[in-house]
Amino acid sequence: MKKEWVRFSTGCVTGISWMIHAFTRPGDACMILTPVYYPFHNVVTNNNRRLVKVELDYADGYFSMDVDRIENAIVENEVKLFLMCSPHNPAGRVWTEQELDAVLSVCQKHQVLVVSDEIHQDLVFEGRKFVPAAVVSGGKYRDMVITLNSATKTFNLATLIHSHIIITNEKLMEAYDTFASGLNRTEVSIMGMVATMAGYEHGGEWLRNLLEVIHDNYLCLKDTLARELPKAQVCCMEGIYLPMIDLRAYVNPDEIQKLVQEKCRLAVDYGEWFGENYRGFIRMNLATDPEFVKEAAERLIIAAGGR
Repeated sequence: MKKEWVRFSTGCVTGISWMIHAFTRPGDACMILTPVYYPFHNVVTNNNRRLVKVELDYADGYFSMDVDRIENAIVENEVKLFLMCSPHNPAGRVWTEQELDAVLSVCQKHQVLVVSDEIHQDLVFEGRKFVPAAVVSGGKYRDMVITLNSATKTFNLATLIHSHIIITNEKLMEAYDTFASGLNRTEVSIMGMVATMAGYEHGGEWLRNLLEVIHDNYLCLKDTLARELPKAQVCCMEGIYLPMIDLRAYVNPDEIQKLVQEKCRLAVDYGEWFGENYRGFIRMNLATDPEFVKEAAERLIIAAGGR
């Protein structure tokens, strides 16, 4: 990493918006893989770009990329920019280097710029390895990748409005700097910078403990629902802290919000926010006290008729 490659933003979604403005024109096609964090949808359409959605494959709680489907979408829609989420929120996947190599190869073939949101890069569980898009295959795709990341998820610093833009390609950096000189006049958050440095320099033990709590919460949720609501599917969570839960076997998808909000009295995100095909799913936050996770699971079980 060279300091000359780094620029700053107030947040990764803001960074995405800037990349769309800097490297595409109104009407250009930008691609996402759904289900994906809902601001990814809005940041494309709100900037007058064409949103191209490619569904991830889904089976038994596990999501994967169909590279042929991705390539077909790129060709058919003349995609200019691929907005990638890695690790993927809310699919819970930590993409392998082989998966990343396959999709980046297709993007390289068709001259598609890749903006890789890697904000969950530190939240990866034992047995999995996070590979930044810019270092895949020894950096083979580095010149066509722009990386966005932040310590905000790792150390809960979102209110300090500080994130990073990493551009290794000199021509892309020149183009971004030209764009930023006219539109992006945001000053760097000094508090955010200091907090990020403090977290990475001194927060190793805290992060290890956090990952242990999140993973234990996931296993508790998964085991409890498997026992009491065996047809519910707690989706794969190799990383992040926000698993999807498929409740369609117990709840009419059109009634899911009523059940969760009125009967369970829980605040969650709903599957259709991430992709149209996920009505009847919810996304739950496990970065919290284990007692809250246990209580949330109990409320779901009772409301869904497990007891």
